[in-house]
Amino acid sequence: MNSQDRQKSREVEVEVESPFNPFSPNGKPQQPSWLNGKNREKAQQYLQQAREWFDRLPVVGKVIVGLFAISVSFSLLKTVFQIVSALISMAILGVLIYGVYKFFIAPQSPES
Repeated sequence: MNSQDRQKSREVEVEVESPFNPFSPNGKPQQPSWLNGKNREKAQQYLQQAREWFDRLPVVGKVIVGLFAISVSFSLLKTVFQIVSALISMAILGVLIYGVYKFFIAPQSPES
């Protein structure tokens, strides 16, 4: 590869890896405000510390941490599904209550 190909490759990598916000006024990618400046540096530091801590663990510790992470992930997923299920149930109940009102109570009301 010559230097022009490398430069073009780097530009493409930057474009692919950068987040794209379709709602930005100029159409250029923008990062969320909470990922700018010091917050981003702190997040990267914490992530690096966590990686170093995980790398220092023995194999058994890594397995335990992995199982714990999977357990927490499934628990969060279950919670999200329960919330969605509750919202759907409430919507169905609302439609049923409205139907009962419309067909049984509203026709009996005196008209003005």
